[in-house]
Amino acid sequence: MNDTNWTPGPWLIRTTAQTVGTKGKLTAAVYPCDATGDNTPEGEANAHLIAAAPDLYAWLERCLAMVDDGVGPPDWDGIRVALSKARGGTP
Repeated sequence: MNDTNWTPGPWLIRTTAQTVGTKGKLTAAVYPCDATGDNTPEGEANAHLIAAAPDLYAWLERCLAMVDDGVGPPDWDGIRVALSKARGGTP
């Protein structure tokens, strides 16, 4: 169920420039917060959060559908995986 207008995931991080994209297209660029242009922990964390956005959205949509349909509780493991990715962890 994708009635959105944004670029579908998965979005990948290119660590050298902290850019996020998919299928050879640039989706977002995240710039470090210091004046030197060096990668910073904050800039890297921002890139991971942005790259995880499609997964986070998809899991929230699935969980809401499960609750609305009375199927049962949300898939907590799937939520944990999406959140781990947003934190820069491995899915």
